[in-house]
Amino acid sequence: MHSTRPLIIGIGLLAATAFAQQPPYDVFPPADPPYLRVRYEASTKPGELIYPVKYTVWIPPNVKSLRGVIVHQHGCGEGSCKSGLTGAFDLHWQALAKKHCCALLSPSYERPEKADCQMWCDPRN
Repeated sequence: MHSTRPLIIGIGLLAATAFAQQPPYDVFPPADPPYLRVRYEASTKPGELIYPVKYTVWIPPNVKSLRGVIVHQHGCGEGSCKSGLTGAFDLHWQALAKKHCCALLSPSYERPEKADCQMWCDPRN
């Protein structure tokens, strides 16, 4: 008698792959209200922004006064930087922000491939 276990595992892996996030990671939802987005270009001057960055903010509807801003900061590395593009759209983080009458801010630093990812997180840069 043949085991069906390998077949079941194979089907499970195929299903997981079909629903996993696929490239390109730089395709993200438009920033229509209650979202706002701004992009800053990199500078070549020492002591200024060395990588371009997009900031997307979500402001909870029907909040009369904001108590603060929650920053959903991505990690270091190309994949992490690209994942920052959708941070403000994360429903769990939005629930946290709404509960505390806060805006949700998600930066996405556009670090070139193989560039030193530590450069964007150093406040001197």
